[in-house]
Amino acid sequence: MKVRFWKQDDCALGEVKYTDFNEVLIPYHDENAAETFIIKSFSGDGNISWKVEGIQFAESEIDISLAEVKHTDSIGLMASKGSSSPNKIVTRFNIVEVDFGHKVSAIDSQGQLGQSVLCSASHLPSELYKKRPCIA
Repeated sequence: MKVRFWKQDDCALGEVKYTDFNEVLIPYHDENAAETFIIKSFSGDGNISWKVEGIQFAESEIDISLAEVKHTDSIGLMASKGSSSPNKIVTRFNIVEVDFGHKVSAIDSQGQLGQSVLCSASHLPSELYKKRPCIA
């Protein structure tokens, strides 16, 4: 199975080849659901934050179309850049954006798309995912 990542302008970003796997995790994408974002660093491209625009399946090949998204530094990274600590940046009752992770889909060795039941890192249907505002 081969997973290829593309920029919206049909520029190839990279690909991953899988052999001897029962299930491969890919970003979740549904036109009628909330947007899905991933963090991935491709050689030759300085961007690391991506919005999943579309996913196409053809036999054992998966094409994932991505759009660049502005990346924001984590609180820990902002603190280290300013020679400070996270506790000085975020104080009690501040509203912060927390990344709860992202939903994933699974493709089995026969090319069938579904939810992952084997991966403990994937979200359950009732769990929070994506970025959400929280009170510190």
